[in-house]
Amino acid sequence: MILKKEYFIDIKDLINSSLLSHTNLRIGLAQSQIDAQGAIELGSAISKCINLSTLELNLSWNQIGREGMLDLGSSLAKCTNLQNLSLYLRKNNIGEKGTSDLCSGLGKCVKLSILKLDISYNEIGSQGASYLSSILVNYTNLSTLNLFLIQNEIGQKGALELGQGLEKCTNLSTLILDISGYNYIGINGASEIVAKCTNLSNLVLNLQGNMIHPLGAKNLASALVKCTKLSNLKLNLRDNKIGDQGLFDLYYGLLKCFNLKIIKLLLIGKNDFSYKASEKLKSRIKILKIMRLVSYKIDLLRDFY
Repeated sequence: MILKKEYFIDIKDLINSSLLSHTNLRIGLAQSQIDAQGAIELGSAISKCINLSTLELNLSWNQIGREGMLDLGSSLAKCTNLQNLSLYLRKNNIGEKGTSDLCSGLGKCVKLSILKLDISYNEIGSQGASYLSSILVNYTNLSTLNLFLIQNEIGQKGALELGQGLEKCTNLSTLILDISGYNYIGINGASEIVAKCTNLSNLVLNLQGNMIHPLGAKNLASALVKCTKLSNLKLNLRDNKIGDQGLFDLYYGLLKCFNLKIIKLLLIGKNDFSYKASEKLKSRIKILKIMRLVSYKIDLLRDFY
């Protein structure tokens, strides 16, 4: 029996394969010096894989740019049977216009139930976040979303737009969202996103290095309370400015998340809270553990336990 090849690390091998027969395809081309022309050739091949239900495409750390993204987006638009898509485009000089071209194609993939998208380090800005939001409204079947937007300067406006898009994903139960590093989401950015995702049971949220102050932590805590089905939370607030008050407001918010069973908090770095406050929080979380938590892990002062 001849096994059909489903994993490719060379564009030419993919082009020469039986494109119509692919239903589950993995393409690993990270750090392969692929430029716009290479993306065009790849897109041409993918557009002929019209029976795909699962696609994993890793193009991170290349030089695709906007021109290549235009063709790639167009090719994905023809894969209308996709249900599971993992697309890694980290550091490709896409920009906001390239994001628009990508989203024009992705918006046609309306059958998606799982989407993993990494467009970190691409300077998409708030407008790029708005384009992403606009396609989320099409994904009524989406149950799992992994979205990585590291260092893209989406700002508070971009975070607000994302929240509005996520609100339309009414079947979303698992969200992994990384908006760490120089995204400048402001006081209400994180809370605007979380408050819209009321059906989540699993949330992984990386907000490291966003200059979130005590009021931002309080607003985030209030938003978490609205996620009444949340059972598993991993939250990274490292290198912000939440202070003692933000620390306690966060705790009181978690206290009201009655279905929460697993908590992992990463709070070390430049958060300006005192040792006394951190010790008090740890003791209170231990009480919460006795009450209802199955597992908890908190890193406050480089003291994992």
